Amino acid sequence: MKEVGFWNNLRNDYPEYPMPLENKANYNVERMFDYLSNGALAGGYRGTSYCRICRDRNGSKEYIDGFFLWPEGLAHYVKEHQIELPSDFVNHVESNGYSIKKTIDSIKDERTKNVIGILADERIQLNSSARHAMVSAIRRG
Repeated sequence: MKEVGFWNNLRNDYPEYPMPLENKANYNVERMFDYLSNGALAGGYRGTSYCRICRDRNGSKEYIDGFFLWPEGLAHYVKEHQIELPSDFVNHVESNGYSIKKTIDSIKDERTKNVIGILADERIQLNSSARHAMVSAIRRG
């Protein structure tokens, strides 16, 4: 599983991640915002992340679609700053018509599809430990 939307900071604490580039949207902003806002909840953290551009609070959750994992704040970067996203992620989302449901339906591995289905089902209440274990299992393959 790939990560998208994780950023470095001005102190360069996370050099493995890039800085977000504003006004470089390579996608349909509204449709990408909707996609990112409707991923399956992968988990949450106690601390809040802040936008690297405007310093607004960006949340503390992570979302997943079975192929990519992203932080809650990525939707903010898309809507408010029209940041550039990696082309492989944009192609992935566009190939499924900006639809989380189509993306989940396209998962070939049945175990992964079932786990993502459980994570996406708002009727199923999972604690953060259970969500973390499920996402870890997907990452391990």
